[in-house]
Amino acid sequence: MNDTELKQEGSGSEQSDIEQKTLVTDAELEAAGLVKVTAFVRSQQSEAAARKAKQREKEATEGIKQLNLKANVEHHDLLKQIATSIQTANEEQKKLLQQIIADMNNKTSVTSPVTIPAPTPTPTTSPKQVTGFKGKLIKLLEYLVKRLTS
Repeated sequence: MNDTELKQEGSGSEQSDIEQKTLVTDAELEAAGLVKVTAFVRSQQSEAAARKAKQREKEATEGIKQLNLKANVEHHDLLKQIATSIQTANEEQKKLLQQIIADMNNKTSVTSPVTIPAPTPTPTTSPKQVTGFKGKLIKLLEYLVKRLTS
């Protein structure tokens, strides 16, 4: 194959000298150990991908972002309830929650303006009593769920 034949095989456009020198034929590729395959590739988004992109865009405009937490399995339901409560909470409830968290973070504070009553036992609570910081945290979370949902 000479240079004029290469130029004529193109789609009417002339190939540069560099392209002609670097052109590798199928036979040369097969000789190098490559196998010729034919494939179909999706060139446009699928319906599911377009729907998910639209959902992500909507959530971004609403200020919603996914948060992944690691917690003991027994606390999963409680954390889901808290998340739902926070989403539906009014401004007063959100301020109360922020105050409670601030009080928890302020270790020098002896008294707290928010009193947390002891939670009433529910059938979903495990018979095992948790003490220490974990126990206090569980009681606080249970209280918050009740307070924010009522």
